[in-house]
Amino acid sequence: MSDGRSEIEPRAPRSRPAGEWLLRALVVGLLVWFLVQALRPGDRRPVEQAASDGLGQALERWSTVDAPGRVHVRLDDPPAGRARDWLAALGGVGTEVRWSGPSLLPTAVAIEPRADPAGGADVAVAAPPGTVVVLRDTLGVLDSARAGALGVRAQLPRPRAATDAVTGRVTARG
Repeated sequence: MSDGRSEIEPRAPRSRPAGEWLLRALVVGLLVWFLVQALRPGDRRPVEQAASDGLGQALERWSTVDAPGRVHVRLDDPPAGRARDWLAALGGVGTEVRWSGPSLLPTAVAIEPRADPAGGADVAVAAPPGTVVVLRDTLGVLDSARAGALGVRAQLPRPRAATDAVTGRVTARG
């Protein structure tokens, strides 16, 4: 029984099937690309290695005689500024630079002035839990504390121009 009105079924726009096929083709293309990347052999370039005591000579050789694709440095102490900058420069020209230092503790320090009429500063040190952190400035040792889960926090009533946080062989300057 029809009441005279014609029922119109909603139709999908004509561009919808084309868009769906385009998206399907894109997904299949990405899957093929990921598969090719996963099956491709890894980096076959040899790895040049050096330790802290021979780092200077190795850097000179890597920059003048050899041009290694990858280097790995075993550090006993944090590298001096010149060696650190040189390693960064090697990375900038396409050499993959990696390092390891099992005795080096990741450490960072941040100093923020306190919003207090008396002045002073808040010091936050990020260090592994259980690490002994020694705070010192240009006049000597200020204090020491064992880092907790969130590191070490301290307040300095009269901070100097530079405050160091020392953990083992690593010194972080704030």
